Amino acid sequence: MELSQDAYNFSQLVLEEFGAPYRKEEIEKKILNIEEKYKNLEELNPQNNQEKYSLDYEKKFNNIKDEEDKQKELEQIMKGNPYLQAMGCSHDRRKERELFEKPTKEKLDNAEYFKGEGNKAIKEKDYEKAAYFYQKALLQFDYTFPDNNDEQQRFDLLSQQCFVNMSLVKYYQKEYDDSLQNARQALKLNQSNIKALFRIATIHLERDEYDKTEEVIKQMEEIDNNKEVQQLKSQLLQQKSKYQKDEKKVYADMFSKLNKEK
Repeated sequence: MELSQDAYNFSQLVLEEFGAPYRKEEIEKKILNIEEKYKNLEELNPQNNQEKYSLDYEKKFNNIKDEEDKQKELEQIMKGNPYLQAMGCSHDRRKERELFEKPTKEKLDNAEYFKGEGNKAIKEKDYEKAAYFYQKALLQFDYTFPDNNDEQQRFDLLSQQCFVNMSLVKYYQKEYDDSLQNARQALKLNQSNIKALFRIATIHLERDEYDKTEEVIKQMEEIDNNKEVQQLKSQLLQQKSKYQKDEKKVYADMFSKLNKEK
């Protein structure tokens, strides 16, 4: 049985229209185009000189959006593509391996440096930048395994500080779920971390979750019943009282309307 020219042309059209996106050559070409598009991104090249080291990360921060756009474009190619799904993730792990193989002291020093840069950004109220540097600090901990008690103590302290600071940044950005998550990570390292508890209580109060706020405040009072804790408790009582008055007024107005309708 011979295939008619029309049938052949139609089959070719179908292949071109629906098959091309899944072909290895087409996919590789798209990926190369994306790499070419973003080839001018600043390369991260830390130096021993502290000023130069800082400058490189400033440049890196300025290119965050481009990096994110690049990743989004690559992810878009991955989505719903049978060829790439069959091949599996081809993420280059070299950077993670390089970080893992660095000495523990160097990774902790890097985390300390990034934390300091994040603190500067918070003072400048540049919360996006602060979040970037705290994230860089937290990344060091993912690949750090202390070898002795001194390193472990430094690791725990720095981790707590970075989680608490990241929680504060996310609070300022009104990303409350992320703020809670970071505060809870700090509490996993130290259940008595008063700053982490304070942030959690503040978010619960922000969300009018009075019972949860009161529960956390009680925890804080047992640890350190300081001025800030008392101020937060006073704020809770005021908001709770106002809420109860407003609620009572709503019910009173509702019953008043019902009585008038009778």
